[in-house]
Amino acid sequence: MFTHHTASRKNQAEKIHMIVTDFLKHNELSHMNCLEVGCGKGEISAYFSELVKNIWGIDINKKIIMKSQINQGNLGFSQANGTNLPFESSFFDLVLFPQVYEHTLNQQLVINEIHRVLRPGGICFFSGPNRFRIIESHYFLPFLSWLPHKLASLYLRIMGKGEVFDIYPRNYWYINKLMKGFTKHDYTYKMIKDPEYYKIKNRFGPWKFNVLPTFIVKGLEPLFPNYNWILQKENEKYSHSPF
Repeated sequence: MFTHHTASRKNQAEKIHMIVTDFLKHNELSHMNCLEVGCGKGEISAYFSELVKNIWGIDINKKIIMKSQINQGNLGFSQANGTNLPFESSFFDLVLFPQVYEHTLNQQLVINEIHRVLRPGGICFFSGPNRFRIIESHYFLPFLSWLPHKLASLYLRIMGKGEVFDIYPRNYWYINKLMKGFTKHDYTYKMIKDPEYYKIKNRFGPWKFNVLPTFIVKGLEPLFPNYNWILQKENEKYSHSPF
């Protein structure tokens, strides 16, 4: 079994909340219909249920959802595949898609579905790993995700970490291509430049990348181990939800 090398779900939810509210400026979340794609046990959805009008969490694994959460109030959960979201087009104001894309094979279909269910001007919070990060974030083995999947699976077996490498992270250019239907607003470099504001613990050891000029940090983007982006449907100014 693998374990995410990420912050706790609560800390992750707080980070997402800060990024989303920073992007929205004075627009309030309380008017918004929200969807979390790949919600797992639903901790992030539960956190956002106190902030938004309505939120629905979907995950392909029904057992995981039902173990921890029940539908109540403005918070609901159901089993669904991200490649075929059971919602009307242009219904949601906000979609959360944190650390999930690398678990999907049909990544472009999932992104297309997120685009479809967002209303014009709506936004998606996206985060996910770079294939070329040095330490793979699920099995903690160096250069694991750099390898073809057959070799990566062999590497796992040799190291006693598992049988099959079933994670599909992509490189910076590939991820950008997946998101071509959106306007991208990058928060990764902002988090590197001001980790205290975004409540990010220093994961770079003695390396103080935040002291580098912004243009250099931005230039290093293809090497970032993880990405945090706001994706906006079409290039329209955000307004309150009509729902």
